[in-house]
Amino acid sequence: MKMFFTQLQGLAKDIEDQEDIIEDAARLLAMSIVSDGSVYWYSEGEMDGIVTQAMTGDDGIPDSKRWSEAHSLSEQDTVVICSKWRDSVSASDVAKRAEEAGATVIGITSAMSVSKDKHDWTTGAELLLVNGVSKGLIPSEDGETRIGTPHLLAGLHVYYTLFFVLRDILDDQMA
Repeated sequence: MKMFFTQLQGLAKDIEDQEDIIEDAARLLAMSIVSDGSVYWYSEGEMDGIVTQAMTGDDGIPDSKRWSEAHSLSEQDTVVICSKWRDSVSASDVAKRAEEAGATVIGITSAMSVSKDKHDWTTGAELLLVNGVSKGLIPSEDGETRIGTPHLLAGLHVYYTLFFVLRDILDDQMA
C-alpha cells in the first residue's frame, strides 16, 4: 500500500504540472456554459465514473449531458472524451463527429502511446489532459506483472482539478 500511495502522489504531481492546459480546458468549458452551449461527456469502461461525477455528483459541471448520437452539436458545445485508450475506435468516432460539427473536443486519457498503425483520437482534441497511468503502479508478487492501474482514480483527480478551476472562472463571471 505504501508503494501504491507513493506512486499515486507522483501521478498527482504530474497532473499538477498540467496546470496551464487545465486552465485552458476550464476556459473552453466555461465558454460553452456561458454561451448557451452544452458540455457533452463520452466515456468508456471504468472512466464512466468521471461522467457520473460531472452529471450527477455534488461537484457536477453545469450544462453537462451524457454523449448520445441523438444530440446535434454546435460550435458552442464542448465534448469531453474520457477513455483510457488513445486508439479507441468509438472515441475516434465521437471525436470525428464533434470536429465535423465545429464543437470543441477535450480529452482525458492515459499516458499510453499509440502504435503507428492505429488511429489516435486525441490528435483531434483541442486539449488533452493526461492522467499519467500507463501501466500498473506496483509489481506483483511474481515480479512479472504490474498491478494497480488506477485509471479512474487518476482521471477523477484530473476532473477535480478541472472542476475547481472552472468554478473559479464561473464565479468570476457571475461577480
